[in-house]
Amino acid sequence: MLGSFCPDRPFIILHLFAEQVYRSPANKQASFRKAGMPDSIISGIGGELALGRSDGHWLNEPRQWSVSAAGDLSVVTDKGSDFWRETHYGFIRDCGHFLGFTAGSTFTAQIRIRSTYEKLYDEAGIMVRLDEHRWVKAGIELSDGRAMLSSVLTDRKSDWASSPYEYNSKDFWMRATVASGVLRMQVSSDAKSWPLVRLAPFPVASSYQVGPMACSPERDGLHTHFSDFAITAPLGNDLHDLSWAKRHNRKRQDAARRALYRERSRTGCR
Repeated sequence: MLGSFCPDRPFIILHLFAEQVYRSPANKQASFRKAGMPDSIISGIGGELALGRSDGHWLNEPRQWSVSAAGDLSVVTDKGSDFWRETHYGFIRDCGHFLGFTAGSTFTAQIRIRSTYEKLYDEAGIMVRLDEHRWVKAGIELSDGRAMLSSVLTDRKSDWASSPYEYNSKDFWMRATVASGVLRMQVSSDAKSWPLVRLAPFPVASSYQVGPMACSPERDGLHTHFSDFAITAPLGNDLHDLSWAKRHNRKRQDAARRALYRERSRTGCR
């Protein structure tokens, strides 16, 4: 999460060449550099299909990234990439890698993350962001010699909560739900059971940016693979209902009971 080096890289959304034939990230970057555009301001290209969507925009586009034929996103982090504001350390870092997709005023977003953590503060996960002052990131982070389930909630200043992750830290899922001024963050090892990571107040807004996030404050070269990304209406699960499947099974069971009741009422059978 934290580091001593952080380049000054603004958040600029570029739609140039979106309809042209620059489908390879390397080719597109070469085209911009040939036109004299510095790396520090190449921060997003609209029109590309990544994670099943074409509306993603980079905040601090990494020098190395690619999209597979299936739409999965692979990222290799730059040196010093990080997100943090002030608390304890006194500095501000806003140069981590984040591919943001627009979500409405209420939503649930989830994503699968596969990564190998080697150096202190290597981190990959999900981010929800309003602006540089208000955001949350959560995922796996290497700290104190082991993989930790980590989340940072920022409203002008950052906090940091972490705990040991007992499952496979190299392959996991994160889910964020925002509704009515509340953020609910969950983690899963199998996309079936979703224990709570944190429940917190979060600013109410008409829309948010949400998507994959990766940082490596102490080095470059953290390789991360993101897939199975989805943004949906907010899940209405009870706070302690950990399973997506159970919720939908209950709905099907309730519908079946109602149908049976209607049929029995129609035929006069009880």
